[in-house]
Amino acid sequence: AVGLTSQEAAALLQQCGPNDPTPAARHSAALDLLRLFLNPLVLVLLIAAVISAFLGETTDAGIITVIGLLVHFGERSIPGATPQYGRIRGRP
Repeated sequence: AVGLTSQEAAALLQQCGPNDPTPAARHSAALDLLRLFLNPLVLVLLIAAVISAFLGETTDAGIITVIGLLVHFGERSIPGATPQYGRIRGRP
């Protein structure tokens, strides 16, 4: 038979704990909104959207806002990307 004996398994369970993956961290919507402002590109796009809206260009402001949100939420979906800046781990 290949594998651990019951005694070895019990000892490892005692020493290392159960083999459960760590649960994914859940963030609130408010925290996601605050993280939105950590990305300089998103911040510039949102400022541009506010200026466009102030000048009466509401369509442009809406488009710029959507692009900013896509940048923010799109970089969060990249595996290995840091939430703050979207850099891939292990690369400068």
